[in-house]
Amino acid sequence: MKVRLALLTLLFAALSATGQEEAPAPQPMTAERLGALIEEFGSNVQRGQGGWVFEFFGRPVSCLVAPQFDRMRFIAPIVPLDKITEQHKDEMLTANIHTALDVRYGTNKGIVYAAFIHPLSPLTDEQVVSAMQQVSRAALTFGKSYSSTDLTFDPEPPKPGEKSEEEEEIGT
Repeated sequence: MKVRLALLTLLFAALSATGQEEAPAPQPMTAERLGALIEEFGSNVQRGQGGWVFEFFGRPVSCLVAPQFDRMRFIAPIVPLDKITEQHKDEMLTANIHTALDVRYGTNKGIVYAAFIHPLSPLTDEQVVSAMQQVSRAALTFGKSYSSTDLTFDPEPPKPGEKSEEEEEIGT
């Protein structure tokens, strides 16, 4: 076993030394670059203290940023909390696991929101645009499919002692 590990280490080192250059690391996302992306893809953009308010495909979205803590969030108001049923609450919580993907449903001060919350610096431009799309779509599909993308995970977990399809596929 030790011989195999040593050979793999030598092989990896030899391949690394072949002169192939690695792709440069992406630049950390900044509040300025985030704002430029919002300006490019949003409409009716207004800069305020701590972030932006804009529309994305007709949906109001806010972006709050705290660079000193390396955090950001996109939030889109959906509906007053007192206008939804217990079934809506159950479905939005279930969606947080299965269909909302990178977005979560939540409430604040009597309003239901779709929210994307993330560290700022690791984000890529593509992830920022995807986050805006997902927040907007989660707000739009509230009360229907509760989804942020076309991708969903199986909403029916296996029963105790039963294996999921994924476990069957990978042989666990």
